[in-house]
Amino acid sequence: MLTASINSLVSNQDGQEIKTSRTDARVTFKYSLPKGWFAFPELIFFSNNEINLNLRSVYKLGAGYYIFKTNKAYWGALGGLAYTIEDYKLPQPNRSSAEAFIGTDLNFYNIGDFNFALNANSYPSLTEKGRFRADLALDIKYDLPLDFYIKVGTTYNYDNQPGDGVSPSDYVFQTGFGYEF
Repeated sequence: MLTASINSLVSNQDGQEIKTSRTDARVTFKYSLPKGWFAFPELIFFSNNEINLNLRSVYKLGAGYYIFKTNKAYWGALGGLAYTIEDYKLPQPNRSSAEAFIGTDLNFYNIGDFNFALNANSYPSLTEKGRFRADLALDIKYDLPLDFYIKVGTTYNYDNQPGDGVSPSDYVFQTGFGYEF
């Protein structure tokens, strides 16, 4: 199963020279194995000018197990190895590191008019002593009549060694109203 997503946020304010720009994209290919197991490569790309990050590229290779999987929901536990390359704006030095990762993926879909998705991963570094990163994404969607919907979501990123003058936490909260066709 191949999945891809991209989320981009650009915000301008009158009287402010600096605009906020944040982009999160991922491509995942899950290969099903016997007895509830799966293997996957995943590519993640993240940029955010508020934390002086031009681009964080994460190349993951992992395996997982479905704790349960039905035609309306699944819950999987996963883990593996990741290689991360970070391109920061000056004066931050660029970084690259090998990391382990462990995470969970919970998704309820086609549950009446509701959809719920939670994805959480932690990344203890194997090459940078004491470094730990974590990512969390939560989305809730409610289907309205006539193929319209409302959606609420949040994404949270944490890095205990973010660099000089950069916040260790970064998050976005979003709401949306849309139409499916």
